[in-house]
Amino acid sequence: MRSIVFLSCALAAGVAQASEGSPTELVRGFFSALDRGDFAGAIGRTVGSARDRTSDWVAELKRQSASKHVGLDVVTRKIEVADAGGGKVSAAFDLEIVARFLFVKRVVRRLTGEAHFLVDVPKRQITWIDGVLSR
Repeated sequence: MRSIVFLSCALAAGVAQASEGSPTELVRGFFSALDRGDFAGAIGRTVGSARDRTSDWVAELKRQSASKHVGLDVVTRKIEVADAGGGKVSAAFDLEIVARFLFVKRVVRRLTGEAHFLVDVPKRQITWIDGVLSR
């Protein structure tokens, strides 16, 4: 039974990625996965250094969440994605990290800034991410 659930999830993630044809759609899908709490889906859209950065960021979020004994959500308040051509995409974003404990939710951090992505168009994967946070 567990393998059927895993296979279903893997197929659903594959279908979602396959529908993301353009680099901008892939970057939007990356942020959408973060917003849904689908960290594996966000990491699955990346390779190489982009995967390392995303994995490290997600691991840090999970570590902080565990140390405070709260759940954390990533909420996308604003995302503006622009295609710069050649697989280069820039995204202006406004994210909130929301802590959940029982029935209480509180914004614990706001991340606002701009990120630049390099997308391997034929493979539909993000290969590089660089960002600047503005406070």
